Amino acid sequence: MLVFSAWSGVESWKDYLQKEKNFCQFEELKIKKYFTYEQYGAYGFRVMSRPSPLAMFFSQSILNKQMMSEINTKETVDVFQATRGKNLFNSGLDITEIFLFFGGIIMLYMGLTAIGSNDLCELLRKKSAILLLVFFRLVLLDIIFLVISFIPIIVPLIQKISFTGNEYLHYLIVILIFILVVNLMYVLGFLLMLIFRWKKNAYYVSLALFLFCVIIIPGVAKNLVRIKARGLPNIESINIQKISNSMKFEREALEVLRKMKEKGESGIQEKMGEMADRYIKKTKKRNDILEEKFVASLRGIVKYHRSYAGVFPWVFASKMATELSGTGYSSYLSYLDYVFEIRTKFHEYYIEKRFRRNEPVQALFQKTNEYIYRSKSKLSGLLIYGVTFCLFYFVISMSLIWRLINKLTGFDSKLGFLENESNGKEGYIFFLAISDKWKKQSSQIVWSTSIALLKKYRVKEILEEINIKTLFEFLSELRGVEFKTFTSNLERYFGASLREKDSELLDKAIGALVLSEEKRVYIIDDFAKGTSRELEKNLMEFLHTLAKEGKTIYYISQDFPSPKTQFDEAKRLDKKLLVDPRFVSVR
Repeated sequence: MLVFSAWSGVESWKDYLQKEKNFCQFEELKIKKYFTYEQYGAYGFRVMSRPSPLAMFFSQSILNKQMMSEINTKETVDVFQATRGKNLFNSGLDITEIFLFFGGIIMLYMGLTAIGSNDLCELLRKKSAILLLVFFRLVLLDIIFLVISFIPIIVPLIQKISFTGNEYLHYLIVILIFILVVNLMYVLGFLLMLIFRWKKNAYYVSLALFLFCVIIIPGVAKNLVRIKARGLPNIESINIQKISNSMKFEREALEVLRKMKEKGESGIQEKMGEMADRYIKKTKKRNDILEEKFVASLRGIVKYHRSYAGVFPWVFASKMATELSGTGYSSYLSYLDYVFEIRTKFHEYYIEKRFRRNEPVQALFQKTNEYIYRSKSKLSGLLIYGVTFCLFYFVISMSLIWRLINKLTGFDSKLGFLENESNGKEGYIFFLAISDKWKKQSSQIVWSTSIALLKKYRVKEILEEINIKTLFEFLSELRGVEFKTFTSNLERYFGASLREKDSELLDKAIGALVLSEEKRVYIIDDFAKGTSRELEKNLMEFLHTLAKEGKTIYYISQDFPSPKTQFDEAKRLDKKLLVDPRFVSVR
């Protein structure tokens, strides 16, 4: 899509350059037909704007954004768009829409799936490790986006369309703004998943927020500008006032000249020069004041637009792309300034040639390249304003994420797991504490310095992205376990190796990892349930070894078969039950 968009933009740009060439040739030929300065002043010439070459990337309908203005002695403000023939149909997706829409929705999904489950957060245990994993993925995505973003610029280079160093810099700035905005979507996705605790509602809410940011907010922004623009003075009414001032002066001047001719007075040419000076000092000055007020009103609306555009990252990124492509409000105001300036010079030229010299048209007012106004890629105050708000949203989001991770896991002393509880007899270290409250809240006991939690972790999806040996090297370091101790316990008690293929390898590795930690209390949350009898047997032997070392062990479950006979039905208990795990199945 990016390549097609760039190719379409290049073709539009080539069409524009050809049109510009034809335009200049037409204006030259037209002016050469004038044989008096009176004709030159009445019909004048046209000036057309040329956007920055970056417009081929950030404004797919660039031909519809070309502005034209007629320069003559009519004292009117006439700026219109150059839309003719096939240019009416020149539109399509540009890089801005592709990056912000498709890039935004991809980053939102990646944020939602940055941590596959709450279990992975508990397995990682450390807040810094969780954030490291989340933002390592973000950095990789940013690198991919940055590399992809330079693909479009290859297309015009192949067709020998070059850019200035300043334009390359501005292109990079726009891409970095895009990346900054879509990064917000990534952080938002992760934040929503934390809020909803890995439930499907997070996807629905995130999609709604995405559509709100992409469609509703930009739509409201456009309407705000339209509402504000209703207060602008009507350009036609301004032109009527200016023409009235000019006609009033012309009538007075003609009356003076008529009387001089009736009386046969000499010095008519000198008198015309005096009248021209009077026109410039008085009438034209009044007309210039009307134009200045109109432009000041335009600048006020542009300032109003920027005041809220920077608050909304999506609108900010889109407007910055427009500004840096030379088709934004800043470029329009600069074009107006250029038109007013060149018209003033043309008036001075016209008065000098017609009223002071009264000679046939000899020298043209301007050269060929002056028929085109080259709109430059510009940076504006909106850049700092918008980036500041984006960073502000990052800080707020990160603060919420930090607090949610703290609430996600932690030690609740009310559960009653005593770190120094003695079981009284060697071997009788297994406590069956069957309670819905304990079962529900046991997962909160993760980051205690003296308690270890072993439960069934649903993190198999991470093995699709990380090698299992690399994963457990990382987890061993996080949990303060020697990797050699972990692999030794894995082989000794579970008869497994990270190099072997085993359907229960992940469960065995997690069990060996957690039980290898130097803790005083171990809480086993139904870990053996749903596993093979071999894994259960090895687990119980491991727990018995820890018990001999003076550790306290709790096994939390809700279903427990009576130890009388192997045929008894399962019974539910709501109290601690002292059993010997070597002789009782906990399945």
